[in-house]
Amino acid sequence: MVEEANAAGGTGHRVLVVDDEGAVRRITARRLTSLGCTVVQACDGQEALASLLADGPFDLILTDHAMPGMTGLELAAQLRSRQPGVAIILTTGMSADLDQATLVGQPISDVLLKPYTTNELYAAVRRLL
Repeated sequence: MVEEANAAGGTGHRVLVVDDEGAVRRITARRLTSLGCTVVQACDGQEALASLLADGPFDLILTDHAMPGMTGLELAAQLRSRQPGVAIILTTGMSADLDQATLVGQPISDVLLKPYTTNELYAAVRRLL
């Protein structure tokens, strides 16, 4: 299920939001749209890869880590090989599983711990874009 939401009159950055929880995905997309981003949504890794082919390239990809079929880190590696310069934010509610040692050398630009605030999301996006 790919949904695209365009910022009213905006020509902002293109962002792919990947999360298997629909409510989280939609709220995040709305927040990013309010920043002037054009947002494409994907519910899992396979759909994200298809979106990259159909709707890419993207300036930023925000992906959940714990998803069925493909983790966010696995997805990030595949996305990075297809679009090397893209910024990738990994979101997770399982900080114990993703300590600093786990993240060293991973193809991600930043990590947001769930539940993150709107201001934390905005700050991460602005740092990377």
